[in-house]
Amino acid sequence: MISIPRRIAASIVAAVLTSMASATIVHAQAYPDKPVKVIVTTSAGGGVDALARLVSQELATLLKQPFIVENRADASGIVGAQFVAGSKPDGYTLMFNASTLVITPFLVPNMPFDAEKDFTPITEVAKSPFVVAIHPAVPANNMAELILYAKKAPNTLSFGVAGIGTPDHIAVEWFSQVAGIQSLVVPYKGGGPALQGILSGTVNAVMFPPILIGAQVQAGKVKALAVTSAQPTDAVPGVPTVASSVPGYEFASWYGFWGPKGMDPAHVQAIYGTTAKILAAAAFKEQLTKRGLIAVGSTPVDFAAFNKREMSRYGNLIRERNLGPK
Repeated sequence: MISIPRRIAASIVAAVLTSMASATIVHAQAYPDKPVKVIVTTSAGGGVDALARLVSQELATLLKQPFIVENRADASGIVGAQFVAGSKPDGYTLMFNASTLVITPFLVPNMPFDAEKDFTPITEVAKSPFVVAIHPAVPANNMAELILYAKKAPNTLSFGVAGIGTPDHIAVEWFSQVAGIQSLVVPYKGGGPALQGILSGTVNAVMFPPILIGAQVQAGKVKALAVTSAQPTDAVPGVPTVASSVPGYEFASWYGFWGPKGMDPAHVQAIYGTTAKILAAAAFKEQLTKRGLIAVGSTPVDFAAFNKREMSRYGNLIRERNLGPK
């Protein structure tokens, strides 16, 4: 039997332990090491879905793993969010959603999750104003004429919305109140179906982000009357603001990543850091600008605080306008 000096034996053990520790660290840092599922709570073809796919494609390139977008849609975005809330917080199930997440709790009774406590905020990706677009058959060429049309026949002007509690729904309701009109809200299961609604003439109007409605405006299939931002946007050139006809009206939707409650901070940082890198790239910013989007890339801490502020703001608005459950 060969006898190994104690000093050499100790060195061998230390080397083995160091090697094992290094392997453990490398394994822990190798996130993601398999495909990541990105749950989109709206149907395919909508504005949220389009942005989710754009960012997910870049994440897949930089993190060298597929980021697979999966649409789990219903009228209020509850099904997809509930799925994420009940998923393992291992970083392989993420949610890409709009400000719908902090609006719906005030509109839908008996929510199956807590929008503030059951998710891990990761980052706000971008924000977007909306475009007020109407079907060509509607006898209006500007916002003043649209408001006059709506006032002459209350509940005749119909707005298609992506669902109850979606940002465009709130934008429409708020506009109706500020403009002093009575409009008819027609909820769909996502932006894609609502877009088909206005293209077919089933509804008269929509308030959608440029990323969803811009191409239809350029093709002349719908008429863009105004944008909901404080200033005109290059995404729909030559289109005035709603505020130029309805002083004080301004609205923007926002989009971001969340994970289930209890996500590993290292995984959160990986998604946030990579997304921030994507949003900082000039070429990607240009893509967003063309779609009427503004890159954000907030930190997880800032995004969590932003979520709380937005919940308070929307909650107050919904209560003031009596939009909640009766």
